[in-house]
Amino acid sequence: MDAWQTYPVEFRGGLITNLSPLQQGTQAPGSARILRNFEPSVEGGYRRVEGFDKYDSNIIPPYGAPVVHGASQTGTTLIIAACHTTPVAGDTLEITGVSGTYTIASGGVSFDATNNRATLTLTTSMASSPDNAAAVTFKTTTSNYLAIGLAAWEDSVVVCKNADIFKSGGSGFTKINVPVYGTVLVNGGSQSGSTLNVDGYTSAPNPNDIISIAGNSTEYTIQTVNATASGYTLVLNQALAATPSDNAVITIVQGRLHNTPTHLTSTSVYAVDGTMALGVFTTSGSDTITLNEAHPAGVNIGFNYSPQLETMPIDKEVQNGPLTGEFKRISRAVIDVSDTLNVALQASDKTAKNLVIRQVDFNVAQSVASVTGKKEFYFLGYDRSPTVKVTQTEPLPLKLLGMALEVVF
Repeated sequence: MDAWQTYPVEFRGGLITNLSPLQQGTQAPGSARILRNFEPSVEGGYRRVEGFDKYDSNIIPPYGAPVVHGASQTGTTLIIAACHTTPVAGDTLEITGVSGTYTIASGGVSFDATNNRATLTLTTSMASSPDNAAAVTFKTTTSNYLAIGLAAWEDSVVVCKNADIFKSGGSGFTKINVPVYGTVLVNGGSQSGSTLNVDGYTSAPNPNDIISIAGNSTEYTIQTVNATASGYTLVLNQALAATPSDNAVITIVQGRLHNTPTHLTSTSVYAVDGTMALGVFTTSGSDTITLNEAHPAGVNIGFNYSPQLETMPIDKEVQNGPLTGEFKRISRAVIDVSDTLNVALQASDKTAKNLVIRQVDFNVAQSVASVTGKKEFYFLGYDRSPTVKVTQTEPLPLKLLGMALEVVF
């Protein structure tokens, strides 16, 4: 083997099943013979299946289930919490208990991804001061967000958008991927220091859960949990900023215990939080899972699937005749990807090679940045009909635009 040549392959043509491998390889080299859980992208290439037609006449909530963060807010500034994707200038919203529809001003968004909060500047002043934890409903969005996935069971539909999962019966959406512990309340007044007596938990709280207390915008991390006759005593990471009222509502900002769809009882599922794959978990009989670490509402939970794409065998007419049936090696592949977080390639090797996304300077407190651009993969091994297989090891976004192959023969 003393020669090699590079062959560009543009991914286009879709799935073809009515041609022989030789015909397809010469007539439509960018088409696919396996296209499972992929679809042609309007931007070119093939992408992981992401969107479906709208089911409910209401807008699918684009940013989770945001609420007002802190009472006594006035004027044109509004702070909201439980927001898992940054709002955009020009979005319109309504606030429970406050009349009117409000528009986000140009440059009027400051997003805190760590705490899932957004500070919004509105084009007009609020008609009244909203209550703490009042629901914020976005009516229109400037960006045309696509639904990531949809599934239907009998009389309801489950849809995923951005970082959240909702359920709809056709007349409104209810967020279902939320930490679930029941209605948790402060148990007794005049409490101070770094311990807090609570009741109302339907499932035991977990260390590292993050909570907030009505009337107090500070967030606390649970260090230790001690069961009592009437509930639990929580040891917090800091002293209470103010003495909470008896029966003040406690919000689980980030928790390990999360709801799962009711049709997945006692089932092995995969969990994804934003750009992070959390792994495989088994749902309980009460339709919950307990994650290894605390995560905010917005964890996507469902079945994992592996998309598969395989190129046609490389065949070429060279000076000494066609390479059909000759041993060849795909030594290198350069793939062109867009907004990708996980992809694996395999040629004649026994195992697939993963694209390394995280770098040595990766900050675990921040979301993983998706990859756009050209990436190289190197392979070993010879075959008479070498191909490249594209798949994934984790259920994260993947969009392929094209591929160039270097062949040794």
